Amino acid sequence: MSDATPAARDDRDGAARASCGAVLDPGFVPARGLASPHLQTLWAAYRRPVPQPACTLEVFPTADGDVTRVARWTPLAGEGRPLVLLLHGLNGSHRSRYMRGMAATLIAAGYEVHALEFRGVDGGPMRGPRSYHAGFTEDLASYARHLHRAKPARALAAIGFSLGGNVLLRWLAETGEDAPLAWAAAVSVPYDLAACARTLHRGRGRAYEAVLLRELCRNTARRVRRYGHPRLSAHGVLRCRSIVEFDDLYVAPLFGFRDAEDYYERMSSGRILKDIEVPTLLVQSEDDPLVPASILPGAEDLAPDTILLRARAGGHVGFIEDGDRGRRSWCDGVILDALTRHVPVGRGSRPVAGA
Repeated sequence: MSDATPAARDDRDGAARASCGAVLDPGFVPARGLASPHLQTLWAAYRRPVPQPACTLEVFPTADGDVTRVARWTPLAGEGRPLVLLLHGLNGSHRSRYMRGMAATLIAAGYEVHALEFRGVDGGPMRGPRSYHAGFTEDLASYARHLHRAKPARALAAIGFSLGGNVLLRWLAETGEDAPLAWAAAVSVPYDLAACARTLHRGRGRAYEAVLLRELCRNTARRVRRYGHPRLSAHGVLRCRSIVEFDDLYVAPLFGFRDAEDYYERMSSGRILKDIEVPTLLVQSEDDPLVPASILPGAEDLAPDTILLRARAGGHVGFIEDGDRGRRSWCDGVILDALTRHVPVGRGSRPVAGA
């Protein structure tokens, strides 16, 4: 693990007193043989060995009559530690390697972990026409209220990856000082959705777009066959040839946006980061093949209690380094260290607006 973590610790007090956040170079060094951002991204997504701790799957009813799925990992010990809520990226689920790896790290340290899945992913249940998008915060808000009611004495933290990070940051900005979290982290966030969609549709990004789009359209067609759509048939969904086309034809009319550009403009988290009141850690790499470095926020874009660790390498939700026992996730260790420092055992939860 990088020895730059203490630098983040030393700088946080100064950042909190300032009018903006802080951007730090954490000194991350990629594992040997994984210097390429594509190797970082793909090895982490498909080859990274992670434990498979047993979890309990539950169906959570949403406010509009649909359902979504939650995976819960409970440690053998650790009563009084905060609850940690995980949010996955596009097409992810509780079974994604980065989700299982983060969950395993947390439960080994005694934390109870809940992974909230977006509607219908990975073959999950569905009972209505609406799915999810990069700024869909309703289910996150509902589940946070549920946790607060169920365990009001426990502090709540949340960690979002990629699209889930954008959802988390938007929710924090929307709720401001009423946010029920004691601490948050977000990794490889697409702060500008339009810029990321364009990146996916050119050069090497096309390979990532093809993989993402294939699963996205297949899952969406299942919902459209069952519940319909204002404009598209299931066949029309399967004919989408870009993320922008999918968002324009499927997401925009279903959720009341004028078009894809309107959706991207209104739902991108980058422009509202200043509104976040919760201590937040952001982890990004400059060589992310899905998120261009040009859209990463500067210190002036961040709220005073936000730290951005801007690594020079790491790919997209990669950050794989060499450890004593082989390759490991540098990011998981940094997040666990920050969570442990900023949310001490026994600290109570913040009240939830509307709870």
